[in-house]
Amino acid sequence: FSNGPYSGWMFMVNGKHPAGSMGDIVLNAGDRVILHYVNDYRYEIEDWYQDGSTKPDDESFLNAFLLVKDTNPVKNDTSDDNQSGSVGGSTGSGTSTGSGTGTNTGTNTGSTQNPADSEKHFEDVAKTDWYWEAVQFVYNNGFMQGTSDLLFEPEVEMSRAMLVTVLYRMSGQPAVSEMSDFIDVEKGSWYEAAVAWANKNGIVIGYDAQTFGSNDPITREQIALMLYRYAAYINKDLSKCTDISSYEDYEQISDFALQAMSWAVDTKLLVGTTQTSLAPQENATRAQIATIAMRLAEWANLQ
Repeated sequence: FSNGPYSGWMFMVNGKHPAGSMGDIVLNAGDRVILHYVNDYRYEIEDWYQDGSTKPDDESFLNAFLLVKDTNPVKNDTSDDNQSGSVGGSTGSGTSTGSGTGTNTGTNTGSTQNPADSEKHFEDVAKTDWYWEAVQFVYNNGFMQGTSDLLFEPEVEMSRAMLVTVLYRMSGQPAVSEMSDFIDVEKGSWYEAAVAWANKNGIVIGYDAQTFGSNDPITREQIALMLYRYAAYINKDLSKCTDISSYEDYEQISDFALQAMSWAVDTKLLVGTTQTSLAPQENATRAQIATIAMRLAEWANLQ
């Protein structure tokens, strides 16, 4: 849970907040360790004695310390993009077949916001990073959240469930009355409704009728295929494609993804990792998906 950008768990050793992390601290016999949750770490115990009063030597202040409310808590939504921790699992080896276009039964969402509208500070995303604008965009519009309130983890590989959830949010999270039949989609999970929605509308088909590969890292050609089917779902023109046969790794593109890759390159939703490479089998990171989601919103005019 989270109560804002400055909230979280802290710890004290013998009445003081150490400068390092818990892993840096060597405890001795008799040391007293207290874990506590704070709404705003900027208003901590040292501030309470700046009026000249003396902190008790017997640590009796600790009882009061644990009851005092932090100043100016900032409310914020909790994160659910990566509630299970770091993305795990091996890359799925199955293939998807068919175009699975589906029909758009709902409209998107309302207007999108620009990064400057409400700047979010993630400790691992700097303004000098190439993906800063995209991270701000997807966060401000509710398409992606952090893996915690302070971290975005831009270099973590994106899973198939995560991308489906992004597309689901971009569509306004329409109501789902029936879940999918995939046996590897956990009941009650944060992505269950998104997968059911995507499957019903032909955006995802799965490796087979029973296997979606929820936690598998998503490859660039799989991204292209999901985007292609999503574009069909929102009734966009799919007729424009470009010749990608000159890319040196063209032969690595699976047959089922060729048309989608050609379309994605033409629309510039996907660009080459170099001038001569598309890297279709390469896994994508959260920073890359944030950038693609921003391009998709602009291209599809999801406003």
